[in-house]
Amino acid sequence: MSSVTAAHNNSGEQLLTAALAKGNQEQEGKMALALIDAAVAASPAASNLPAPTANLGNNINIKA
Repeated sequence: MSSVTAAHNNSGEQLLTAALAKGNQEQEGKMALALIDAAVAASPAASNLPAPTANLGNNINIKA
């Protein structure tokens, strides 16, 4: 009978651990989304950035 009780307690611990892990994962997801939103709000507008150029890296000095 003790093996059945031990298995039952182990199952309860697993459920508790899974519930805690799910809660932690949801909280981390909310924090990540808040960080992304804050970064987007703090970034300069796209119109303030210079236009990209296609010649960057075309001249590479290979002489030592």
